[in-house]
Amino acid sequence: MVMSKFFVRNDFSLRSVCKDYATALEARPQEERNVGKGLTDREEVFLPMRKAIRMEGKVALIMGGTNEIGVLCVREMLTAGVGSVMIADEDEESGKNLVVKLSAEYGPEKTAFIRTNFACDNLLNNAFEKTLEHFQKIDVLVNIANSVGHRNWETEIDKNVKGIVKSTLLGYKYMDASNGGDGGSVLNMVCDRERTLATPYFEGCRHYLVAFGKTMSQQNHINTGVKIVTLFVNVDDVYNQNDGCLEKGRKNECDIPNLIRLARTGSIWTT
Repeated sequence: MVMSKFFVRNDFSLRSVCKDYATALEARPQEERNVGKGLTDREEVFLPMRKAIRMEGKVALIMGGTNEIGVLCVREMLTAGVGSVMIADEDEESGKNLVVKLSAEYGPEKTAFIRTNFACDNLLNNAFEKTLEHFQKIDVLVNIANSVGHRNWETEIDKNVKGIVKSTLLGYKYMDASNGGDGGSVLNMVCDRERTLATPYFEGCRHYLVAFGKTMSQQNHINTGVKIVTLFVNVDDVYNQNDGCLEKGRKNECDIPNLIRLARTGSIWTT
């Protein structure tokens, strides 16, 4: 067994689930696998990462899938055996090149690209509609919040607050078990950088997404069968800025499939 390491954030204080609890979790029925219960006073969370964790037949829509974190997420999904991945982002050239590369590595017809923009309602809606048209369903939605820098505070909020809220609501619309869907998971990923590089606007977005995920999940999970999990990813840990490419190795993994399967709805995590 390979152990993967997460921290769980609860109102920004670090708590933990011990290794024995996480292992015992595997033996429980799916509905009882609520990671975050039975927290101890330790600081580290260990979730079991087994090679057997698979996502066959699942369809994932990854919004913001061409940046460094998005590519990492797509690869983890494909490695876990996901049926199909729709990559949605602004840069068409990067998206198409990524699909060609991934098709050569993981096989044809596993990935597709659609141009979208969190700040554009038409493109956002189109990403969901084309995913359903191409792959017939959506089981996992990943929204990636990434700072646009100091260029424009309105763009920061349009993309990382309004855009992710709209995308999450569309995820509910198409996955809602009470509305013909099969239920599913929404993973809102926040690219966490050094505080010296963060803008006050993106810091505000980060705090908003924490409260949004917790409150939405509390109000809607039981009726819809859709859960929301928030994950903070330390970009500096997974991205080698010296040569501008992702390094290979477990230190660059986020264990997304494991988190999607085991994390309790409304929980907040960090790598």
